[in-house]
Amino acid sequence: MSTPRGLEVIVDPDCGNAPRKAQVRDWLIAFASGDVDAVCAELSDDVTWEIAGAAPTSGIDAVRSQLEALADHDVSALTIRHLISHGKEFAAEGTLTVGGSNERFAYVLTWSSHAKTADISYVLNYRA
Repeated sequence: MSTPRGLEVIVDPDCGNAPRKAQVRDWLIAFASGDVDAVCAELSDDVTWEIAGAAPTSGIDAVRSQLEALADHDVSALTIRHLISHGKEFAAEGTLTVGGSNERFAYVLTWSSHAKTADISYVLNYRA
């Protein structure tokens, strides 16, 4: 796992012991570092991204636009405490340090199929 320059990444050692866990860990690192291309590379063309409390965004182009608007946030650290998978479903939990403040996050992800090459078709994001 390569860490983007300037981003401190703290990961529970258990968060990389399975291929899907490593995939989501790297996806979260890409998100925290503002690498929109890497984040979108894991998403299906018909992805739905929902931020808790807001209307869902559907389609890769609309999601990419939303992510580009977020990409310039100043994340200095990413802590991943939990990565949990069950079938096509996945949950991730941790903390982002943005502008000196800690923000808790949780993601619920759904893959388009059980295949190892499946894309993420649904993202539900909670942030506090």
